[in-house]
Amino acid sequence: MRTTELDRRRAIWRLPEFQADYKLYKALRHKNKITLKEIELERKWGYSIDKIIHADAVAKQRKDATTVRPVIYLSENPYIIVWSDSGAKNEGRIIGERLYLKVDLKDKTYEQLTADFIEAIKPYKDILDISEKTRNRKSDSLDVFDIYDLHHKGNLNKVEITRHVFKVDGNPVYDFDEKFLKRVTTALTNAETIIKAESEKHLPKHNHSLI
Repeated sequence: MRTTELDRRRAIWRLPEFQADYKLYKALRHKNKITLKEIELERKWGYSIDKIIHADAVAKQRKDATTVRPVIYLSENPYIIVWSDSGAKNEGRIIGERLYLKVDLKDKTYEQLTADFIEAIKPYKDILDISEKTRNRKSDSLDVFDIYDLHHKGNLNKVEITRHVFKVDGNPVYDFDEKFLKRVTTALTNAETIIKAESEKHLPKHNHSLI
């Protein structure tokens, strides 16, 4: 699993040692004595306190963001159309899974724009093979820290988490696809690995712990 800066901040937020520091930080802020302590904590944890405490909110905002946005600047062309000598148009390679559209709004009705949009995105969707089944497969969008919180804070075991996340009943193998449970297990392991790594990075070796 590739660990991002946002993952690291979310992991730090879940360390009990950081929670203790944050409690002191809030108390000092209330007394207007925050400056030196804030600098000390930023050095200890490697990020500003605000970036750590708001990391979950940033992750949720990114997850909930609309998939269609205006584009101000492009650093690369994500889609290439190749014309052969005979004049035939061949589909090129997509870089990533984003499609950038330039839309001419002049003299166009909403119905025309909608039809144009659907026509424009169809070949891209075909290339990426984004079917309804794939887009609706919730296991692809598991948030490892949400799974961690359900286990460590919600006191749910992995089977209970699987039932909750995938809206299934019963037990693995007999009642639902065991792959669901494996995905939950992997997500939980990934979250614990990231949190442990941040604990080892920022805390004394004798004081590593998970919430």
